[in-house]
Amino acid sequence: MIYRHTQRSAWYVAVTLLAICVLWAATLWGALSGASTAPLSLRIAGGVSVVLLLGLTFSSLTVAVHEDQIAWWFGLGWPRGHMCLADVLDASATRTTLLQGWGVHLTASGWLWNLSGLNAVRLRNARKRTVLLGTDHPQELLDAIARARWAGAA
Repeated sequence: MIYRHTQRSAWYVAVTLLAICVLWAATLWGALSGASTAPLSLRIAGGVSVVLLLGLTFSSLTVAVHEDQIAWWFGLGWPRGHMCLADVLDASATRTTLLQGWGVHLTASGWLWNLSGLNAVRLRNARKRTVLLGTDHPQELLDAIARARWAGAA
């Protein structure tokens, strides 16, 4: 492996913890009000599980440059993507917009994989597929791609 960087988001962790606290507070409020909390507790536990899973999934974005490919994935390893280095026609630094947002989704500029911030690296392959990888270190990622391509050409 030539490069690996994990971008973490304290924002996602904070929102996840806040959501869990709100869900547990609702359970406590129901218990203190004297209502039967068994059905509510099950729903709250399910809600906490979903929020926790989403929080763990989207709390980090890792990008790795190998000798033959670039791979990226969110927190728990899913969702994930990759692009063969031999297929990369162009790699350049770019900035996303607030309207493009965060997460993983198709935009007018291509597939966006972004955790936080607006800096990204745009990858375009021979099939005209474009991927925007959000990163807090775009130049380091571009340098790693250049090193991997140079090593592959040698």
